[in-house]
Amino acid sequence: MNTFSENQYTVKIYVDKAAACLAGYDLHGDIERTVKPSELTPRQRQTLVDCKFTLSEHYTGVKIDGTQSIEELLNLVADKVDADKAKEQARIDEAVEIITRRIVENSAYNPHHIDTRTGRLEIEPNKHALIQITSEKADKTWMRRYFYQSAGTLYFGKDKSIDEIRDRVLSNPEVADRIASLDQVADHIQAQLDRAKETRDQIAAKRKAQAELEQERAAQARKEQLADFVLTQMSELDQKKWVADLLPEAEILFDMTDHVFKPLDQFQAVDRAALYADARDYLSEYGGTIQEITREVIALADEQFMLLEAIKKAVASSMPGATVEPLKLVLYSNNATSDDDPEIEYTVARVSVRRGEFDFRRDFMLPESNGSEEI
Repeated sequence: MNTFSENQYTVKIYVDKAAACLAGYDLHGDIERTVKPSELTPRQRQTLVDCKFTLSEHYTGVKIDGTQSIEELLNLVADKVDADKAKEQARIDEAVEIITRRIVENSAYNPHHIDTRTGRLEIEPNKHALIQITSEKADKTWMRRYFYQSAGTLYFGKDKSIDEIRDRVLSNPEVADRIASLDQVADHIQAQLDRAKETRDQIAAKRKAQAELEQERAAQARKEQLADFVLTQMSELDQKKWVADLLPEAEILFDMTDHVFKPLDQFQAVDRAALYADARDYLSEYGGTIQEITREVIALADEQFMLLEAIKKAVASSMPGATVEPLKLVLYSNNATSDDDPEIEYTVARVSVRRGEFDFRRDFMLPESNGSEEI
């Protein structure tokens, strides 16, 4: 029988340059050698096929210096494969042990309390509990893939081992008993959570309905209050416009505000249009629009304090339920960039009162004796 070179088995070997030099071997890099499978052991032949007829440090685990025979290299590869398998099996065994211990020993669920009257749920965190409770779910964590994947050093192992780990863990009778009991506990907790959610939903629906009824009541009461004011305090022409639904609410509220604060007519109400006009003139170089804020009053001149007391006395005698608060009314440009930019301050007494469905407020000037604003 003829034997041709192209029919011979060749093995590609990567020889490390430094290792070859140190070993006194004259070649490095990719070299080829012929091999006779008939001269190899069954283990070596299987290893050669698994390596796809290529030998390198990746397979042997050591640098190849060119002096090793193919048989020696194949034995190194086979030994490395066996060692890797043993290491992987140790990881699997460790993972099985850790997960088994987790399922048998860890808390069944994180502590929680459900108020059966309100459905309110209080949960204490416990990341190791086998049943993780949320507001709506009793989550069976041991059912998840990561529960098996992240155990011990297996975290660095291969995903293909997870099914083996799961099967071995679940085949343990003690684990099977615990999981059966956990299933019952989780189902019981889930039923409690479902009832609690139903209770919360019912309470929320009831509150929503009550709020809607209150809004309807308030809207009706508001309409009746506006109608009563129009029909008793406004002109006949306004009353006709009201009947025709042609009288703006803002116009009614403007007159209502004047009526509510009529007992304080002797005091100077703040004219915001005039104040804003003065502020625009004073702050014209900044442009923009005039903004308004209030600040706390920390001191009053004698005449301001006496005027504030007079307003309080008038309010007490003719406006029950009203409050009086001294404030600094501050006007500034919205183009201002720092706290040092100019602004205008006015000291005012703010009178607030609720009448029916409406809150009314009006500011009254508390000028100093010269009547000038504070800049």
